[in-house]
Amino acid sequence: MRKKTVLYCYHKAIVINSFVCRYFLVIINMTIIRTVTLKYFSRNLFFARSI
Repeated sequence: MRKKTVLYCYHKAIVINSFVCRYFLVIINMTIIRTVTLKYFSRNLFFARSI
């Protein structure tokens, strides 16, 4: 009985951790994409201004 509860808690922890990891990965990807697009757009604006 005790082993079952430990396994259940472990499984729950894995599920929660995977969800948290996925959430963090999404946030990191969004921030990277945002910074890259901002750099790209600022560069394009700079080129457009220089022309």
